[in-house]
Amino acid sequence: MAFSPDGRTLAVGVFSVIQLWDMSDPAHPVLLGRSLDGGDIIYKLTFSPDGRILANNSGANTVKLWNMSDPALPKAVGRPLDGNANGIGGVAFSPDGHVLAVASAEGTIKLWLLSK
Repeated sequence: MAFSPDGRTLAVGVFSVIQLWDMSDPAHPVLLGRSLDGGDIIYKLTFSPDGRILANNSGANTVKLWNMSDPALPKAVGRPLDGNANGIGGVAFSPDGHVLAVASAEGTIKLWLLSK
């Protein structure tokens, strides 16, 4: 699971789906919209530094990107990014949010340049 940088949205991976929760009032979280198809078992969720993109990696060895401009209506961004046949060890955004690093379980790293 991961909080958006502003703390208002919580993304939770449940098996192969992602649930988004409005955490504006932490005592009364509200489930937002429909669940998202994460592709396979969700291993990691991470928000870009500005909170506008959510990335998830899954057992399918892919990374999906979601436009979170409106957390109640997230939209898939492009096709899933290929990870590595041997598994993805981690996913991280650069501080400016323009590069996504995807680490493989064997120690290699793929860098994806994201449009500005």
